[in-house]
Amino acid sequence: MQSPAAFHQPQKSNQDKINKITTKNKEDVRLHDLTAADLLSLAKVLRENKSIKSIKLTIKADEIPFPEHALKEVFDTIQNNPQLKILAISFTLCENFGDIGAVLFADFIRQNKNIIGSDLTRTNLGNKGVAALAEALKVNTSMKSINISWNDGFDDQGLTHIIDMCKVNTTLECCFLDKNLGITDAGVTQLAEVMQTREKKIDFHISERHNISPGVVSQLEAACKSEAPRP
Repeated sequence: MQSPAAFHQPQKSNQDKINKITTKNKEDVRLHDLTAADLLSLAKVLRENKSIKSIKLTIKADEIPFPEHALKEVFDTIQNNPQLKILAISFTLCENFGDIGAVLFADFIRQNKNIIGSDLTRTNLGNKGVAALAEALKVNTSMKSINISWNDGFDDQGLTHIIDMCKVNTTLECCFLDKNLGITDAGVTQLAEVMQTREKKIDFHISERHNISPGVVSQLEAACKSEAPRP
């Protein structure tokens, strides 16, 4: 009788997974705990790829310093491959992404015309990162949905940049702001006031928590559904 060890399948490395992306014509790619070398290998594969539609990545927590150059190489490769039409990018739970990653991603979506959704939940965004994303969304014309929930590093100062973005962007349809402890009633009230006057609404999702009162959440929800006053 064979021992349990005989049935054990060795875990594939990220390099193995990356090498098989093109041969299997994958549309959905999920890679976790990536190193700088892994990101550069991914960028190399993406240069000739035309099948991938969505990517979910996390970067190895102890990858110090943050592999800024390698991540930029991934974004640049996606942007420079006209046959690659990636629609969604996620860095959910990539807690070392932070403002450095957000600024890089903002530079990417400022130019990209294919991405329609991104998820940056629990990526340790701060005011600088949120400001960069908001500025990029002022000129981006493809993004329909963005999730920046569970990021306690930004507060009403960061939310101010999102509010300013709402005055300019005409294509974003949904934005998740759930469970961001730095946001207060004052900031959400200002957001509701802007949404009240906006003709094309953005569906903002924000949860009641000890920093946001139920009445203010209801005010925002109503503003996102109401008709803008006619001139």
